[in-house]
Amino acid sequence: MDENVDDATINEAEEVQDEALEKEDEKKKARLRKRGPYRKAHANW
Repeated sequence: MDENVDDATINEAEEVQDEALEKEDEKKKARLRKRGPYRKAHANW
């Protein structure tokens, strides 16, 4: 019984970590989209 509880809590913790990492990636991508080298290079269009 105890092992099952441990597995469940571990899985939940991993899912929370994954979600946090995904949000960080989205923020990084959004930041790159807003002010990335591409925007700077083509700012004169």
